[in-house]
Amino acid sequence: MKVSVIIPAYNSSEAIGRCITSLKAQTLDECEFIIVDDCSSDNTVEQARSLIQGDDRFIILVQPFRTDPFQSRVRGINAASGEYIMFVDSDDYINERFLEKLYN
Repeated sequence: MKVSVIIPAYNSSEAIGRCITSLKAQTLDECEFIIVDDCSSDNTVEQARSLIQGDDRFIILVQPFRTDPFQSRVRGINAASGEYIMFVDSDDYINERFLEKLYN
């Protein structure tokens, strides 16, 4: 795996779709996307699951209890298998060639 992208999420159901869409469009091969939900009280997890259906580059982890963005990032790092790790917030989006350019 070249790059692991960790996406901490909390009550992001309205924004996470744009983020996931931009990650799905990445041109870099061998990347994984780890969404770490921090006990959202909205439908963030359900929204994410519906958007990533059939795309095995995505992993969703759900924190067992509410923590903070730092702990979500740590959990994502522990699950990552990439040579490099980067973070994208759940309300961010990136250009389709971003990871490819960054890696090269």
